[in-house]
Amino acid sequence: MLENQPEADTATFIDDGGIHALIRNLKPQQDHEIALLCALPVPKRHLTLFRSEIQPLYEELKRLVDETNKFSRNKIKMHITDMFSTEDSKLREAADNARGKIFSLIAKHQGAIVYSARRAGVARKEFERADRDRREALSRLKTTQNRVPELGRISQENILERAMKYLIAKLDMLLRHQSSSGNELYFDEIDPSALNVYRKVKSEFDDVTHEKFSVSVRNISTGETVIKTLNVSIETEQPIQDTLVRDIQIRGKEDPLIFAVDVVANSLWRHLSSLPSDAHLNVFESVKGWDLEHFTMIDRRPSALVPLIDQL
Repeated sequence: MLENQPEADTATFIDDGGIHALIRNLKPQQDHEIALLCALPVPKRHLTLFRSEIQPLYEELKRLVDETNKFSRNKIKMHITDMFSTEDSKLREAADNARGKIFSLIAKHQGAIVYSARRAGVARKEFERADRDRREALSRLKTTQNRVPELGRISQENILERAMKYLIAKLDMLLRHQSSSGNELYFDEIDPSALNVYRKVKSEFDDVTHEKFSVSVRNISTGETVIKTLNVSIETEQPIQDTLVRDIQIRGKEDPLIFAVDVVANSLWRHLSSLPSDAHLNVFESVKGWDLEHFTMIDRRPSALVPLIDQL
């Protein structure tokens, strides 16, 4: 984070859903699965009111969850998926009612939904194509005296990585459109590997004007290693600023707004999962018919261009 940044005036609550995995471990039978990141940005001036309106719904569900757990071996959490999967019809009905009211409150406050989704099949096929190129380059080098260690290293990319990049870019665009001074990002909890993905992606956004790529080449006959460095600079008429999306803060599950974005993410994941297996996930058509379609930040212009995150 840069020094002397103005105080953030937006708080964004974020939840993830679907598959989490290293791309190299994905299997064809998982191609239909979806990795989703869903964000609910709220101007801080609305936070107190928004939270207070959701609080009664949250408290009632928490009471019912605690009541259900008294008589169940399989304890459920304050998570909408758990509530809908329970055999307790009273809790399921209350969860369904709360979801409808939360959606109404988002509409009332003109809330914005920002999301990024990646299909496992797209990620797997893209990786396999890149890996074939890597193996071919490696085999050609073996006929020479040169070795490039990087070619022997298989990708460690998590399927969330590109979804995170796309989400941050979209969220940053929304914040700038709203003339926001900055944003704080809140998770309920986050796996350490996902946190590392966020920090890696965030660092790339913080300095997009310069990039350096280094490749080491070792001659196995002489033992000499040569490092080739490529420096890339981007020149624009206006300075490229660092992203307004800032560091993650962990809120736990006690905040009603964390529960609200959990409800939104679950609903969106279910909707996207109902689409045909070859449907793009990040275009206007992908959210048509969804309950919060009109509050979702997405390019609504008819276009033949498909976001890179959806392309094979």
